[in-house]
Amino acid sequence: MKKKMLFLASVSAILLFSSCKKDWSCDCVIDTGVQTATVSSEIKNVTKSDAEEWCETQELNAFYSCDLKSK
Repeated sequence: MKKKMLFLASVSAILLFSSCKKDWSCDCVIDTGVQTATVSSEIKNVTKSDAEEWCETQELNAFYSCDLKSK
């Protein structure tokens, strides 16, 4: 019985922490060949996978190179 309880507690902890919503920052460097600029966008209260997806869509522009950071 103790093993089952420990297993359920472990699974619950993993699920709890894996779906944690946080604030993120997507920092993009824009290089047009003529000028370079840095743009930072805040992504609030989302999971890491959602923030990664949003940040990756910014890189679809040929001039953008983006990195995701936790706040």
